[in-house]
Amino acid sequence: MTRFTLLIAGLLTGSGCILNWDVNTLPPGDGGNATDTVDPGDATDTVIGPDTICTGGTTPCGTLCVNTRSDPTHCGTCGRPCPSGRNSIATCTESVCGIMCSDANFADCDGMAATGCEADLRTPLACGNCSTRCTGMARLCVMGMCQ
Repeated sequence: MTRFTLLIAGLLTGSGCILNWDVNTLPPGDGGNATDTVDPGDATDTVIGPDTICTGGTTPCGTLCVNTRSDPTHCGTCGRPCPSGRNSIATCTESVCGIMCSDANFADCDGMAATGCEADLRTPLACGNCSTRCTGMARLCVMGMCQ
């Protein structure tokens, strides 16, 4: 994708940046080849360059316009990534980091984003939810139910 294409894509998608590049002028970097990468932030990240004004609630972070209220790689401020662990995806909501479980069979029972969704809800220790433990005669967990 050329920088010209990025310019058009940024303007058409309402990405939150006003880009004032001349078609023949490239931003600092390697000349806009196909190997250019952008951080894995949210969909509102937009590559910025000279004379760029970040709008729509976005903030300039390095070479990007980002929404620090929702971008898990710049949550609350530029360069503050949200942690995530096993079976989870980092989230940023209103500038606060969190996680979302990526597998319905797991949950975040310890409340720590760094450990992710650590609890297997198919075990007797957390059968169907974080607070159900199978004890006594019902020591098996089958489909979220102690038996």
